[in-house]
Amino acid sequence: ERYDALLRWVEDGGGSLNPAVEIYHDETTKGSFRVKDSCSIGVDEIIVTLPLSKSLSYLNAIDGHPDFASLSTPNGLKREDGIYLPTEFLKKTPPHVVGRFFLMQEFILGPKSKWWTYIRTLPQPEHMSNMLPAMWPSDDIEFLRGTNAFDAIQDIKSTLKKEYRHAMKLLPESYHLEYTRPLYHWAYSIFTSRSFRPSLIIPAGTSLSLPCELDDFSVLLPLYDIGNHSPLARIAWTTDEQTQVCTLRSRQTYSAREQVFNNYGMKTNVELLLGYGFILPEHENLHNDYIHIKTKADPDAGDLAATHVVSLRPMGHQSSFVGRSRLLSADSMSCLPCFSHIQDSLVAALYE
Repeated sequence: ERYDALLRWVEDGGGSLNPAVEIYHDETTKGSFRVKDSCSIGVDEIIVTLPLSKSLSYLNAIDGHPDFASLSTPNGLKREDGIYLPTEFLKKTPPHVVGRFFLMQEFILGPKSKWWTYIRTLPQPEHMSNMLPAMWPSDDIEFLRGTNAFDAIQDIKSTLKKEYRHAMKLLPESYHLEYTRPLYHWAYSIFTSRSFRPSLIIPAGTSLSLPCELDDFSVLLPLYDIGNHSPLARIAWTTDEQTQVCTLRSRQTYSAREQVFNNYGMKTNVELLLGYGFILPEHENLHNDYIHIKTKADPDAGDLAATHVVSLRPMGHQSSFVGRSRLLSADSMSCLPCFSHIQDSLVAALYE
């Protein structure tokens, strides 16, 4: 029922779901796209179209605000309710945090919110402890001790605590009762697990005159975000600059009752666990287990200052999709066996 209402809401705004595709719910996938019985999807077929007017982000929090009058948002993002968070808060709070508080505001508004039909389909705050590792009970987090994920969780929890404390200092006391820390953690979880980078969605030719960088925040895309991840999925994301409609297009075929996937990019199991709450199991044609290694930051080192990975299988192995995508050179796939499990950028860094 909630998904049916979501689809009608998207369609009312000019969006659509491929008629051969349904929103399927089970205990494993929760919500996903699936090809209907007796149907199929061909190469280059559109799966979802969504007008940017249905998106939710920092842009909505400041659009139309008198103190952000120079802002030029994409067509369709104009607000009508005139309900804004305090000006000082909007100006002194990082954009990604403002976006989370805007989602909190819309949740608190309930049925009065323009996005309520969408928000009802999201995991609700009472189920937050099952979402991302940073929200897990401490005893469960202990099982990750000794992994990259454990250290990252400590950093995330510390950052969330600082962000919330700073933000609440900029809000009147009247906000404190409803804008709670657990609700902020929920908003963080929703944006972390379901959002998209604006630079991948908003057309390059669109002039926003933003008071920040475009990717300083992220964007929620209703319906669009239902597609589950597969690193093997061949897809394309495009947005028409004139119509301001973003499109998810499949670059492969699907048969009846097959799940239709999105592709979140080349992410290791650690990244998937922290950001989405799941990992990809190992099998013959795919493995996704890597250890992340950070080297000392060097402002002149370029890409070599980034995180490097050590792979369970050789980096050049056909099943090492993430590993292969991270190699600086194709020649690295024929390196000495002792280096075959190590990202070539890390080996290069040792000789700098």
